[in-house]
Amino acid sequence: GGGRWSAGGPWEVEQVFFDRGELGVVLVEEIELQIENGTPRYIAVVNGAQSRLRPVALASGTTILGMIPLLWDPFFKDMAITIMGGLAFATLLTMIAVPLLYALFYRVSAKEC
Repeated sequence: GGGRWSAGGPWEVEQVFFDRGELGVVLVEEIELQIENGTPRYIAVVNGAQSRLRPVALASGTTILGMIPLLWDPFFKDMAITIMGGLAFATLLTMIAVPLLYALFYRVSAKEC
């Protein structure tokens, strides 16, 4: 990731996507764990999304805030804007699309409660 780049190594864009994808996997695992423990599926989806919101928001938020000083550097400004925007969008996508798609694919309905 960025650590290797700052040490003179190659910077890999894939690392940013892997980090966001990993958060989606953790969210699905949280939902599955709650279902295994007997929570109704709809409640498990809602609770899973709620329980992962803080860690996801903090991880993304600290990275976005950490990029702010780069906005004043002409060399890094475009990169910082791209990473900040992409990270914010990916976070919203993870927290909205993953539970929604899980509910659609597994036909989870609020009527199950």
